[in-house]
Amino acid sequence: MAGVLTRAEAITAQEERATERDQIQANLMELDASFGKRLLERGSLAGTTKVAWDTASAELSALWETFASYAEVVRRAGELLASTRHPSVALLAKVSELLTGNSVQLAGALVPLDARQLTSAAQPTEEATLATAVERMTTGFRSVTEVVGPTERVWNEVSEHLDEIDAVLGPALRLADGVADGELSGALRIADAELRHIRGVLTTDPLSLWHGDGVDTTGLDNLLRQARLAATRASEVARLKADADRRIAESAVQVEMAKACEAEAAQIRAEAAQKIAADELPATPPATAQLSSRLAGLNDIKAAGQWQRLAAELEAVEADAVAATAQWQDAGRAAQALLDQRSELRGLLDAYRAKATRQGAAENIELAGVYQRARDLLRAAPCDLRSAAEAVHLYQRAVLGLSGGSP
Repeated sequence: MAGVLTRAEAITAQEERATERDQIQANLMELDASFGKRLLERGSLAGTTKVAWDTASAELSALWETFASYAEVVRRAGELLASTRHPSVALLAKVSELLTGNSVQLAGALVPLDARQLTSAAQPTEEATLATAVERMTTGFRSVTEVVGPTERVWNEVSEHLDEIDAVLGPALRLADGVADGELSGALRIADAELRHIRGVLTTDPLSLWHGDGVDTTGLDNLLRQARLAATRASEVARLKADADRRIAESAVQVEMAKACEAEAAQIRAEAAQKIAADELPATPPATAQLSSRLAGLNDIKAAGQWQRLAAELEAVEADAVAATAQWQDAGRAAQALLDQRSELRGLLDAYRAKATRQGAAENIELAGVYQRARDLLRAAPCDLRSAAEAVHLYQRAVLGLSGGSP
């Protein structure tokens, strides 16, 4: 002990320790009543959490024992000071020893049996000052809260995620059962089994979901995405089951439109094939006959109750029908454009022939030869449009040259 405290010093020191004691007690009681501690005490723990809580619960017991000894020393010091207004030197020395000396009994570390002396205790005690006791309790409190706090955070965050997933999976399972789609029901039940597994982990080993300084929700986020995708699919399948006939009829309309475009474009292309050189004709798109056969199979898929397959095939048939419609429309327009170009070149050639006649150059042998070549190319079947266009433009320039370029 450094020295005997005066009465005023002793009172001040005891009051400070009493305030400190009350705050420590409040924090320990809050820890004892915390949701995280109740979770750890009530559960059948395993894995990381069991190991951590076995250590933390022993630390908590030691913490309370240390606090009891600490609080008793503070109480005795207060009691002695309150017993008289004029304490003797001996009483002040005793109070000083309590407040500043090694007055607190602390439980030491448990000594293994093979390292223990026959006459020594399994858990020897040691004497320490109030300040040392507070340091020991501070360390112990931190150790316990580092287990209790994360456990509570894991429970709160994971439970919220699990409830969200459950809210998605429950209705989706009922929908899938209602449409009797085994594949979809199977996917949803796998997700539901994973949900139950994580609930079990949350109950027995919550700290296995704690990484670094936060809750690892990666698996939960993935499960939620899977559940939402499956739920969306279940809703789509349920709607399809109720509306399958209309959807098949709509697909039939798309296929008929593609077939009509094919027939129209094929007719135009056939005409172009007679009048235009083959190397200038547009490529022929795939025939629509396969769409008709796929359309016919939709009712068989419906009858078998294969709703997911029906949904996928409906989407594919409609998409392919739309694409085929566009391809045949493009092919028809391209073929018609070639026919129109041939007609336009003929009209242009006739117009400049009339211009040459008005200018008295109809009998010009050289000009007549240019005209005749262009005319022969345009009337050939099939017509080489590129060569014909060059011949017409050559005749056009020749006629324009007669009048100095005036049209």
